[in-house]
Parts: sequence; structure tokens; C-alpha cells
Amino acid sequence: NIQPLIEDALNRYLGEDHGIEVRANGLTTNEDGSWRVLWRDSSPFGVEKGRALREARKNDLEEPLNDHILWCGDGKSDFPAALEADVVLARENTPLEKLCRANQIPHKAFTNFSTVRESVEEWVREHRPDLIQGGQRGQDQDQQDSGETDSQEQE
Repeated sequence: NIQPLIEDALNRYLGEDHGIEVRANGLTTNEDGSWRVLWRDSSPFGVEKGRALREARKNDLEEPLNDHILWCGDGKSDFPAALEADVVLARENTPLEKLCRANQIPHKAFTNFSTVRESVEEWVREHRPDLIQGGQRGQDQDQQDSGETDSQEQE
């Protein structure tokens, strides 16, 4: 399932109390090692993403007027969600990014998951600083991952 992978990344960079709910298609590994998507519904793209966001906004947000929905995608199937989301991250030079440009949908283009993380962190710092633990979570985790430490930790 891809949802735990996304949640793990959010927990890692924003802390476990980030308050962001993740909804994603499932994912399984075939015997040959390839991946197979487990679609959430029977719509043409496996999930009608715009409808899923409308339902989430209507039924699942704790504060519908204050909570925000961020969408990150790259394909045509992501366009209905981009119409519903408050924040859209579209992979550069993909059908979604081209559709956003053509339809004047505000979005930020990304090239890889590092730029997605940076965009999410920037948005959280600007709009939801209450979600940041200690204000340096992402930077501290990056240092830990790379083996860097400050001088006090080396002593």
C-alpha cells in the first residue's frame, strides 16, 4: 500500500502530529517483482480524484473553512483533483502541469520529491506553523540522514 509510504515521509519531515490525512490508491507487489496499483473505485482512472476531494472537504475536514487540501500529481487523471485542491503541485512538463497552465489553475511545478518536500515545508511554514515541531524538523532530519551533527553531538 502506498499510503504508509506517504505517511512515513510526512511523519519524518513534519513530525507525527502533523494532522495531515493521506488518501491513496493501494499498491501491491506481483510475483515477478513488478508493482500493481489497487484502485480505490471503478472510475476510468481507478479513482475519481475530484470526487474524493469534494467528499473529503464535505465530510472529513475538522475545520472545512480553515483546513487546506494539497494535491500533488502529474497525469490527466489528477486534473479533477487540481480543480478542487487549495494547493496544487504538478510535476513539470506533464499532462497535469500543461492542463493547469492552459486552464490558469494556480500551481507550483516540481521536478522531484525533494522539490515537493520543499514546497510542502514552505507552505506549512507560511500557512500552518502550528504543525511544525521545533521549527526545524525537516532540516534536523536531513542532517541525521546524512550523518551530519553539530559540534555538541560530536563531543
